[in-house]
Amino acid sequence: MFYATLSFIIFGMIHAIEYTDNIGDAIDVFISTGVMGFTFAAIYLYSHNILVPMLLHFVYDIFANMQSFIKEWNIDNTLFLIFNNYILIIAFIVMFASAVFLL
Repeated sequence: MFYATLSFIIFGMIHAIEYTDNIGDAIDVFISTGVMGFTFAAIYLYSHNILVPMLLHFVYDIFANMQSFIKEWNIDNTLFLIFNNYILIIAFIVMFASAVFLL
């Protein structure tokens, strides 16, 4: 649990450091990426295989950054709104719940 919490802090700080102009965004990014760091650490501690959290990070980043690669999507597109508002949140919750269960 200690190492997963340490990963939460480090992972969150590394991702939040670029949001120096807006403290609200920095806190939001710190918490959301910190939870992901906790999740990846828990999965690593359970599996003893660094490739598993690396693969999950890769897959999550594909979905999290997909909107920037699809130029036809805009904030008025229904599919974009569903994807952006619900699917990433569900993936985030499932990954975190899995990590808590594994620890």
